[in-house]
Amino acid sequence: MDLWQIITLVHIIGIALGVGGASIKLVLFMKSYYNKNFTPAYTVVAEPISQLIFLGMILLTASGIGYALVGYPEGSSLLVKHVLVVLLWVVGPLISKVYGPRFITLAPKPSESPTSEFLQVRKQLLVLEVLGTVCFYAVSIIGIIM
Repeated sequence: MDLWQIITLVHIIGIALGVGGASIKLVLFMKSYYNKNFTPAYTVVAEPISQLIFLGMILLTASGIGYALVGYPEGSSLLVKHVLVVLLWVVGPLISKVYGPRFITLAPKPSESPTSEFLQVRKQLLVLEVLGTVCFYAVSIIGIIM
């Protein structure tokens, strides 16, 4: 197995963890969004899924640097892909270190009504989760096209 194949394998694993994790997390978040009885279950699985997504981001970034070092052709599509990856590195920590923990802290118990602060954080988290997931898919599609 040569270096290019190793980098590609690492990249594919990163895509699986990143896109797969983001997709599953968004689906579970949407279930929690529309069914308050599911929110406690979401709060339990959100952090472990975020850790898988983070691992995927590390693998994708490392393999992307590897591709650059071995001579991946540059172009405007690659620039767009890099901008989206930077956006993911901004959105990801906002989700996992700011809005996710606030969502979990403010989440009402099944017998309680949600507070206005919780509803606001939930909407903000929804926007970030959708943005992150769309970015993952866009980066993947651009990579396939390239």
